[in-house]
Amino acid sequence: MSRDSGVSTRGRRIRIGVGLAAAMTIAVPCALFAASWITVNDLTPRRLRTLAGKGDRMLVVTAHPDDEIVMAGTLAIAAASGASVALHCFTRGEASRSAQWRGRTGADQIGAAGLADIRHEELRRSAAALGLGSVSIGTWVDGTLASHVDELVQELEGVIREWRPTLVVSLDDALGLYGHPDHVASAAAARRAVLGARAAGHGLRLFQATLPTRQVSLARRFSPVFQRASAEAGATPPTPTTCVSIARAARRKLAAIDAHATQRAVMQDVQPLLGTIPRPLYFRVFSREYFARVL
Repeated sequence: MSRDSGVSTRGRRIRIGVGLAAAMTIAVPCALFAASWITVNDLTPRRLRTLAGKGDRMLVVTAHPDDEIVMAGTLAIAAASGASVALHCFTRGEASRSAQWRGRTGADQIGAAGLADIRHEELRRSAAALGLGSVSIGTWVDGTLASHVDELVQELEGVIREWRPTLVVSLDDALGLYGHPDHVASAAAARRAVLGARAAGHGLRLFQATLPTRQVSLARRFSPVFQRASAEAGATPPTPTTCVSIARAARRKLAAIDAHATQRAVMQDVQPLLGTIPRPLYFRVFSREYFARVL
């Protein structure tokens, strides 16, 4: 073998080695990403590009400012797709026990009424980030909704008459995402109000935001809120029938999350991996929002 031939062979081996190293550099992260995505997502529900589009009128019903975050990507996509999206929130969230808020200088002096005003403004900023067309907020005392479901239904019936939605979206009325009584009550009121509208001849659809089994298991493993509340509630969220891919709305959803500055600690508790996984990657892994169509 000539010297030139030996050099050529070594060169080919080096190029092959470099190529394999480069391929592994790409393949390993891709494999880890794929494994992570499969671990937290459910492929069974029907995947929609948007829950509502041009000509649709979507009414979102929540208990507190920041409850919209669980479906924020879907709301942003619906608004960007031409749907008119309105949000009705029953309380101003003045009973928040966010450690981050309570630790702020002057929080005691501001009090519950001051916090209510701040959270109301945070909701408006979140809605603006998502492109929502209308926001209304009730005057119910935070933490008391379970005692006023009949009145909540009457309030929603008025909102439905005024807004004339084609679909309503709420949290679920079995677990309220993670067991919060106000969440359950607001969702129960939404179901009853939609049933009343349907009985009167309006073809309203009702979707409830929910989580797939894999994400519930993950939440119960890492989130103290889910661990406590779901165990106390003794219920499970409804099985998803529909999901929306939200990766393209990630920036808007993050802007909505950031709008709720007083609730960052709460959101970190509910979504503990949000502070662990780099933000640009988080909504590539948790890239779907899930819903159960119940009516």
